[in-house]
This record gives sequence, C-alpha cells and structure tokens, in this order.
Amino acid sequence: MAAGMLVLAVTACIVWVVYQLMLTRSRRHVDAIPERLAAAEKGKTAETIVKEENVAARVRITAAKVNKAIAAFPKEKDGVFDAVIIGAGCGGMACAATLARIGYRCCVLEQGEEIGGGSHVFVESGGYEFETGLHYLGKDDDLDKIMDFLTCGRLQLASIGTDCKSVSGKSAVMYDDVVLAGKHFRYLAGQENLVEELKAKFTTEEEHVQIDAFVKYLDMFNDPAVKEHMQMFFRLKVVEFIPTWLRGWLQSLLAWRCLKIMRMTTEDLLTSVGIAVDSRLGMVLIGQYGDTIMPPDRASAMIQLGVMTHYAEGATYPVGGAGQIPRKMNAVISAAGGCTFVHAKVTDLLYVADGTPEVVGVRVNDGIEIRARHVISSIGGGRTYRDLINKKFPELAAGPISRIYASEMEYSAAFIFAFLSLDVSKMPEAERKKYDQGHNSWVYPDPAGGFSEMEKRFFAELGPDESPWDRPIPCFVACGSAKDRSHDLRTPHMKTVVVLSQCAWPWVSEWSEMTPEERERDPTYAQFKEDAKEALFRDGLRAVWPDLEKYVIRTTIGTPLSTNTFLGTDIGECGGHGPTCDHYLVPDFIPYTPVKNLFMTGQDVLSLGVAGGSQSGYLTANAVAGYGNWQNALLQRDIVVDLGLPPLF
Repeated sequence: MAAGMLVLAVTACIVWVVYQLMLTRSRRHVDAIPERLAAAEKGKTAETIVKEENVAARVRITAAKVNKAIAAFPKEKDGVFDAVIIGAGCGGMACAATLARIGYRCCVLEQGEEIGGGSHVFVESGGYEFETGLHYLGKDDDLDKIMDFLTCGRLQLASIGTDCKSVSGKSAVMYDDVVLAGKHFRYLAGQENLVEELKAKFTTEEEHVQIDAFVKYLDMFNDPAVKEHMQMFFRLKVVEFIPTWLRGWLQSLLAWRCLKIMRMTTEDLLTSVGIAVDSRLGMVLIGQYGDTIMPPDRASAMIQLGVMTHYAEGATYPVGGAGQIPRKMNAVISAAGGCTFVHAKVTDLLYVADGTPEVVGVRVNDGIEIRARHVISSIGGGRTYRDLINKKFPELAAGPISRIYASEMEYSAAFIFAFLSLDVSKMPEAERKKYDQGHNSWVYPDPAGGFSEMEKRFFAELGPDESPWDRPIPCFVACGSAKDRSHDLRTPHMKTVVVLSQCAWPWVSEWSEMTPEERERDPTYAQFKEDAKEALFRDGLRAVWPDLEKYVIRTTIGTPLSTNTFLGTDIGECGGHGPTCDHYLVPDFIPYTPVKNLFMTGQDVLSLGVAGGSQSGYLTANAVAGYGNWQNALLQRDIVVDLGLPPLF
C-alpha cells in the first residue's frame, strides 16, 4: 500500500513538472516594437530623426510631463508604470529597452542633464560634441548581437583605426598605440597581427616563449568551455529560488573555470607565464590596462583578458557619435509607451502602506511621485543599499553595506579630462589627413618598475609646495571626431580631441562642498585646472600630436568633481566599485534585493563598460520579467527565446 502511494505521488509530481514545463514553453511574447519604430520614422529624413532623438535625450522632468505620459496609458495600467529605472547609464537603458521589447512601459530617471551615463555626450559652444567615457568598442559578435536587440538593429557601428602596414608588409589597422617612455608599440587588429608585431619588437627566444604562453590565456578565455562557465556564473545570479550560500556553491561547482581567472590579478597573470611585471614586454602586453580602471596589481585578470579579447579583432565606434547608443535604446523605450527624464534625482523609494519592505514607486527631486510595479536601480550596488534601502530599512541594508564597503573593495579610478575644440579650416589638406587618425594612444612617460609602481609614485603624498601636475602623468589621447564616420559630412572643419589622466580625490576634495558655480568662481580651483591642462598637454597632446596645439580654440577641463555632478558618483569614480578579484564574488551584487519589487542592474551586477552594462541590463530585465524561476532555469529560456529570436549568448 505504502509503495503504491509513493509511486502515485512520484507520478503526480512528474506529471505536474511536465505540465509546468509545457505551460512555460508555450508562453511567447509578441514583439511589436520594430513595426512601431518603422511607423514612427516613416517619411522622416535622417536629419529629422537625429534631431528628435537629441531632444528626447534631454527632457527635463516636470509633474506635468509625467502626467502626460501616464495619460497615454491604457485603462488597465491604472496610471502605474510597469517599471521605473533609476539611472540612465548603459545598464539602466539596456534593462528598460529589453523590457520594452516585451511591452513594458518604463520610466527612466537620470539625475544628470543627458541620458547615457558614462556614454553620454555634451556639446560645447560652436557645436563641438564630446564623448566622455565611450572612446571605442571592440569587434565582438556577442556585443553586436545584444546591441542589435536593444536598438532593433538601428545602431550602426563602423570600424575605426589608422591604416598601416604589418611587420610582414600586409595591410593592417592600428586601433591602440602604447607609448612607453617615448617608444611606440602598435596594437593591430587581428590577434595574429598583434603576435607578429610583438615578436618583431621582442626578439629573444625566451620572449617569444613568453608571448606564446600569454596568448594561450587569450585563446583559453575565448574557449567555448570557459565562455560557458562565465555565462553560467552570471546566469546563476538570475535564479531567485536559491539561497546565497547555495548560489555561491553552484557557481564554484559549475563555473570553476571562470572563478579561477576571477581570483587572479592582472599581475598574477603575467607572472604565471614567467613575464616580469616591470619588464617592457609585460607592460606592452597590458598596455591597455587603463580600460580596466584599476591598477594591475589589484584588477582581476578576468577584466584584463576581457578587454584584450574584446578588441582582438579590432575596434568600432557608433556612426553619429557615442551618444547614439543611449539614443537608439531610448527610441525603443518610447516605442513601447515609455519615457526618459533628466534632472530627475530619485530621493526616496515609495513603499506599501503597511510598512513592509515592498516598493510601489519613487519620489523624484523631493516632490514628484511616480508609481510603478517594479523599481530597478542602476546607480551601483553600494549606493542602492546605502542611499535608498538604508533610509527605511537599515536592518536589511546593514549586511550588504558592510560587505560592499569592506576594506578589500575599492572604488575604480577617477579622471581629469581636457576636452579640446579645434578649428582646422586653415590646416593644409595633407596635414589634416595626417591628424585624421582613428586610433587611441596610451602614453606612459615614466613607467619604470611597472604600472602599479608608476601609479604609486603618481599618487604619492605631495610635498608642501608640490603640485601633482609637476610629476610625469600617464595619459590617454583620442580624437572622437576622427572615429565618427559621419562627422566630416556634418562639420569637416571642426575636430575634437580628448586627453585624460587619473586624478586622486584628495587633490580636489577641498572644493567638493562648493556648488559648480562657486567652484568656477574660485581662483584656486581655476589654477588647479590650468596646471592640470598644462600637464595634459605636456605629457599627452604634445607627445602624440606635437603640432596640433596651434589649432586648439577652446579647452574645457573636467575633474572628478565634474563626474560627481554629472554622474552622481562619490569621489569621481568612473567605473563604480573597481573590478577587483573580490568584486565579482560579493553575494549582494545580484539583480535581486531584500525589498520586494526592487531590483538592481549595472556594472556591479555583471561588469563595467558598454558590453558589461548592456549584458547586465538584459540579465536584470529577465529577473524582473520572472525568468528566474526553476522552470526557465531548467529550460534555459529567456526573453529573447520567447520573442522567437536567436539566443544572444
């Protein structure tokens, strides 16, 4: 009798499981967004579309505008957004665009003056447009696929770089130039070209063996088995029915190849193949380490290998400029009935009346209340817990705050920028072509001892009368106008160059309590920026383009204080919490929070940059839409699959 009952119970469970799986598999979303976009753009010129997208990227919030958006809702929505997204960086915009593809009406709120976060642009007097954080993208199939999905195929990416010849005389493209104490080392598109270039510069048998050993790590990082482990590591973050300890255990069991790389630093990576961190070969191999926004003795090897493999086949840039990425996503959000607002700082979360931890919306600028079924924070894991959850439920925020702000966790680097407007109308045509170069330059005037030691010297305590800009400074130099394929069709005589370097928070903290207007009137702050400008010209611009300075008509300096103003950061950090080995293992960096209907997205959930941010947004959107249940985990289903589209990953 007992055995029969057991068989019956097991059979019933199996039938129920199969039934649930059949129900889950049968659900499909209808993707109406491509048709709506086509209808909205029908009959419009490309110029008109661009103008409309520019306006939509800078809509200041007012109660009347919010109410107007809500008035267009169908009655069943009850005046409530499906989702409010806090922060219009790549993660927040990608999350909203993904949800828009399945019909969610999203409201994206940006505290700055332009959507895009680190990929936002700004326009100087005379129409000079500057990129702030997005200087290039890699030729990466995974990135291309997700960008096509998030923008409905409306984002155009074009190859960039400077044409040249490889060592063997073949046509090649240089996308990065690493300059160590005046000596140039080219990064050429195509891994085989890069290896050939390296072996031509480093000629001993020992160095060739070291280069081959390092390249094996790049090949391993691209190996399908390692990629599968990485996807599993991040997919497990979406699964909501498992406790934290079990998620960590499953990640260590099912994603061990990924964890092995995560737990190494960039310098560990070099030493593991016998390359000294202070050798010229070692520094050339990790010459792009600035893209990781952390020194190589603390950055995870995963982010360094991710950067190098991302650009291995070359680089691309959005046609129309860096701002096209958030603008094209914004069009998708709007096509679903959503909206975005700037100058919209979320000051509080709104909770249910009975006092339980369940959000029902947000309060903006201490006044405007916006109701939503889901709230998604894209302002960073630490700030979500510290500045939002902690206000009402400190007992829920205490543990995550202690883990996130532990001593091992560090902020990423802060930068100082020189934005150069150039009028080249009087430059001879032959000379103009010479400077119309689409590659980036990483300039290290004093790299002795390796990059980590270089940074320690750079950030060493200042003497009583010493300025940080008296020291040699590492610089990144790029010409955004040369990368945008459409730029010269619009304004051929206007060129833009960005020169940047790191800037320690203590160097600017004395002005941090001032308003931007007060700072601009302060003579000591003005002198600090003038000294920084001279250093950026000395070690950056003149090292790359020594004869270009005479065409500069305006230089605008941005400091970490500017980053705080426009991106809402703490100390000007450009990548949130830095991608250290510990960062990826923080259990609280998942889409879910202990507050019902409150989710997180952005670089803390996955990784930094446009690639990391966009994938993080997609990951969180799946969590919001309910794809974290066990049925979907078993079937490996997600939003794209249910739209009937090819899988992204």
